[in-house]
Amino acid sequence: MQAWWVRFIVGAMERVLGSRFESTNNDVVAPGPVIVLFRHVSIVDNLLPYVFVSDRAGIRLRWVLKKELLSDPALTIGGNRMPNYFVDRTSDSSEQEVANIAPSVRTSDLTRAFCSFPKEPGSVRPSMKHG
Repeated sequence: MQAWWVRFIVGAMERVLGSRFESTNNDVVAPGPVIVLFRHVSIVDNLLPYVFVSDRAGIRLRWVLKKELLSDPALTIGGNRMPNYFVDRTSDSSEQEVANIAPSVRTSDLTRAFCSFPKEPGSVRPSMKHG
């Protein structure tokens, strides 16, 4: 379902905007495992990890996302059916949040990638609380 949705959205963007997504050196990603960090500036950025890592390199993504996204029913249902982790950015223990991600990393096979959208350098607070 995720693959179909992303291909549909990207295909529509390419047709309507006359744009095209290109990548080179996809072999540096495969076979995995890899950790993928994308800069999140626009809504299109949500699609890029799938386009460049999953679709083109054949890597299945596991996502590390903010817990607030669980307010979206699609992410609540779909996101929890896959081995994703929803970080509690208001937690008083960033160490515990990191520890909660670790089991997924250890059980990952070679066709997996972990993807996250980290904050800009200098804006990350040690407690992971947001203002």
